Amino acid sequence: TERSAVSDGLTGLFNHAYFLQALRQEVLRSKRHGLKAALILLDLDDFKRVNDVRGHVEGDRVLMKAAAIVRDGVREIDVAARYGGEEFAVLLPDTSRLGAFVVAERIRRKIEERFARARTPVTISGGIAVFPRDGDSPTMLLRAADQALYVSKTEGKKAKAKPPADQLK
Repeated sequence: TERSAVSDGLTGLFNHAYFLQALRQEVLRSKRHGLKAALILLDLDDFKRVNDVRGHVEGDRVLMKAAAIVRDGVREIDVAARYGGEEFAVLLPDTSRLGAFVVAERIRRKIEERFARARTPVTISGGIAVFPRDGDSPTMLLRAADQALYVSKTEGKKAKAKPPADQLK
């Protein structure tokens, strides 16, 4: 009962409210101990197309499978959440930008591989922010990660138009 109160019913990941609380606590802990903490925001690319072409039941299946990949791609101390719609957030305590990049890239690659043969392929884009460099409050970190996600999505769409060798989205 306690777990269901803080979990997203569809994906089983933590819910938005729990995530925000965990982010606030981690920022305070990181300030107190002089640690880094990383935040990753992930967004399924063109997800509306999946729902439009394949239907919402298939869209829900894609969300559940993507959430499982996110969950399996993080450590026990990390907090993986459904941030909203087709967005996921991952809080990585005591983690540098490089460490967050490794986690985000692993998740991106696994999602791309998992859905490569689907009738409607699915990819994911991500943005990273690290405490304290990118912000010293939860709000600042969320804004920085969201801005990085926006850049990632924009660059990814450009890459689809004329694909370079190995573009990271």
